[in-house]
Amino acid sequence: MQTLMSIPRCLGIILLLTACFLSTAGCGGGTGERVIAVTGRVTHKDNPVANIVVSFVPKDSTSTGVSTGTTDEDGRYSLTVVKTGQRGAVVGTHKVWVSLPRQEPPPFGGEREKKKKTPAAKTPPPDLAETLKRYGSLDKTPLTVEVGGDQPIDLKLD
Repeated sequence: MQTLMSIPRCLGIILLLTACFLSTAGCGGGTGERVIAVTGRVTHKDNPVANIVVSFVPKDSTSTGVSTGTTDEDGRYSLTVVKTGQRGAVVGTHKVWVSLPRQEPPPFGGEREKKKKTPAAKTPPPDLAETLKRYGSLDKTPLTVEVGGDQPIDLKLD
C-alpha cells in the first residue's frame, strides 16, 4: 500500500519542480535583457568621422555585453551585439569609446604569400589622433549615453 501512495507524491513533486523551472526559464531562453536597434552619426567639428569603430559598453553588468559598429563615409553607424550578432544594444546606460578598425593578419601560406607585404597600419590624421587620445579608451572616455529610445544616438567627438 505504501508503494501506491509514493508514486502520486513523486509525480506531484516532479510536476511542481518542472513548473518552477519553466516559469523561471521563460519563453525562448532569452536573458530578459531588452536589445533595441541603435544607429547614429559620429562627427568631429561638425565633420563626419569615417571608418572608426564605435563601442557601447553597458555600465551595469549584463549577459548581453558590448555592442559595436563601424562608421561609413558619412560617419553613420549601426550597432551589433558582439556575443550574439543581434542588431542593436541592450537598454541602459553605456560608456562609449572609439578606435581604429583592426587590420586582418596576412593569410598564412607558401612563399608567394610570405613575399607579400603586410599593409601598414593607417596613421590617423592629427585631429583624429587627438580624438582617439580622449575617446579611445574605455577608462578615459568621458562619453556616456542612454540607450532606450528609437531616436538615433549622434556622437560629437569635439
